[in-house]
Amino acid sequence: MKRYPVMQNNISSSVSQVQTIDRVYAILNCFSRREPYLGLTEISTRIELPKSTTHRLVSSMEHHGFLVRAPDGRRYALGYQFLRWASIVETSLDLREQARPLLEKLSNQSDETAVLTVRDGDWAVCLDKVDSSRPVRLEMTVGKRINLHAGSSAKMLMAYLEPEEIERIIREIGLPKLEENTITDPQRLREELAHIRAVGYAISFEERDPEAAGVTAPVFNSHHKVVAALGIVGPISRITPDRIPEFVKLVTQFAQQFSIQLGMEPT
Repeated sequence: MKRYPVMQNNISSSVSQVQTIDRVYAILNCFSRREPYLGLTEISTRIELPKSTTHRLVSSMEHHGFLVRAPDGRRYALGYQFLRWASIVETSLDLREQARPLLEKLSNQSDETAVLTVRDGDWAVCLDKVDSSRPVRLEMTVGKRINLHAGSSAKMLMAYLEPEEIERIIREIGLPKLEENTITDPQRLREELAHIRAVGYAISFEERDPEAAGVTAPVFNSHHKVVAALGIVGPISRITPDRIPEFVKLVTQFAQQFSIQLGMEPT
């Protein structure tokens, strides 16, 4: 029988939190295709923890959807939360694969870095990018989480959230000042997001990074829901106010093309 022992250490609160994560990981690893259902005693034995401790962990995991009761009511199985996460990963990977040719064309035609951004909970994440061929370009890190209130791509994703969701993020995450032009006033941000929805694109100048500018358009799926933001980023010396109309037309064209690929009806 495979065992997943967990190291026990109570040195500090932070260590204790890591320990809890390790224990949750160990519990999840007890399940397999051959053994999709396990009882509390079986789990406790495999992770080498007292049954009372295991019960507390399992109960919390059940509450959060990581585990569900089996039909017999005595054993446990992996919960539906993992199906939701799996669908998100599948969608993200699919988006990245489909967007890559468009990102390459957008970068080539704009001569700037093309970026695909998606929402990850209360944050935005750069899912993929194609760097500009120019020697001076803005560095973007794929996979890095960024605040939703700063930068054209992040603001685009935030603009299409439900009003109560926007208010919750403002309240819980806040609007920290990241750069010279970061919007930190809630009312001004609300007005900016409303403007983005009205015109269908977002721009930014030094909101998240110094000397950086961005222009972004929304990507819709077949249900007309925004699933990503497609845009360009570069130095403010090249993405200047007088060139904004040119870049808006370009990113909007590619975002609409991507939206149609994802099943949105052409307008």
